[in-house]
Amino acid sequence: MKQELSFYEKIGYPSAVFDLILLENEKIIDFRSIRNLVLISGRKLLADLLFGLNSTPFLNVAVGSGTAKPEETDVALENEIARKPFSNILRDGLVVTCNALFETDEANGTLSEIGCVSSISSAGIFYNRAVFLPLTKTSMQTLLIVVRFFA
Repeated sequence: MKQELSFYEKIGYPSAVFDLILLENEKIIDFRSIRNLVLISGRKLLADLLFGLNSTPFLNVAVGSGTAKPEETDVALENEIARKPFSNILRDGLVVTCNALFETDEANGTLSEIGCVSSISSAGIFYNRAVFLPLTKTSMQTLLIVVRFFA
């Protein structure tokens, strides 16, 4: 699924790449690397964080089953299924990498959208959103999400 670059991506606005790694019995059975669209709500929160107007960072990832094309005005996933906090947050130069692992009893079903969000609850501010070809996760599988943010 080819995704056209937004104006902000064309001028180099900070972006991210989602790597989705579906595992069963510790073996990779599917891998996806997905670009995203940075949302207006995300750009506003990023500016607020930069100038101390807000102190709530994007520390969680959400997955869902929505298929609508991401729009800059989106404020949530279309059909959210689960959220998970990031772990192993590391910065190397201008790249921040973080992970989230959905265990066998989490986020089961057909997944097709993803985004980073400021809250682990059902509220929060979304930074970005992406859709991808459906990936079905079962209770026999774990899903490792690796997010790379580019400054």
